[in-house]
Amino acid sequence: MHAFDFNLECVLAIITTPIRVFIDGENHTTQTGKELAKLLDIPEADGDLLFNAASGLTSAKGGINLTNKLASSANKLTQKEIEQIKNGLAANQAKNESLAGKGIQELNHKATSGAFLTTDPNKTTTILGTYIDDTQYIIKELNLEKSTNFGARKGGFNLLNTPDELYKNPTQFWNEYNKPWLDNVIKRGDNIILATKPIDTKLYRLNTDTGLKELTGFGREYHYLLENGYKYNSKTNQMYKVK
Repeated sequence: MHAFDFNLECVLAIITTPIRVFIDGENHTTQTGKELAKLLDIPEADGDLLFNAASGLTSAKGGINLTNKLASSANKLTQKEIEQIKNGLAANQAKNESLAGKGIQELNHKATSGAFLTTDPNKTTTILGTYIDDTQYIIKELNLEKSTNFGARKGGFNLLNTPDELYKNPTQFWNEYNKPWLDNVIKRGDNIILATKPIDTKLYRLNTDTGLKELTGFGREYHYLLENGYKYNSKTNQMYKVK
């Protein structure tokens, strides 16, 4: 049996990745569940579960069967350590239930911008950002179906997630789908959260055919809002309409 001291304070803090673990008197930093499993010499499935728990990505429901799922690693993890993980998930659940009682939903995904991804029970909350950095994870967490329904989602989140076959080229997609979707956002007066920081490397890309810099999809959205009287609040990572 491999004996070690496994410090799971990161679970209780519900911090973002990477996470730090303390094993045999040494600090280690892990970026994935696979790396964590290798460090602890446990199955990858258990490593993923632990990593997601420590990153605050595992739902409280997923924590119900936590002990059973870790059975194959029972000789590696003490009951105290398992309880630490369960308590961390329970704390996260209690927080979510408290928000839910107020009609507020908060996502587990940690936006790269640092924005708090929470809803307003009285409005639609629209989230903008780059797919690679943020929105793919948010769409997955919300289990959003691909749709062209651009209507209001009072008390919920709104993201653009259309069927893949509708995209032909950037200009066509912007004119036919992205811009009309954003026009509805503006017309409704949605709360608009930027999950990705609006910096040049996210707003622009290099067109390999022309060699020129052009706006990304996120860049088009950001500049369109600016053109329509919005400003960016760097403290809240939200766009607000100038009155």
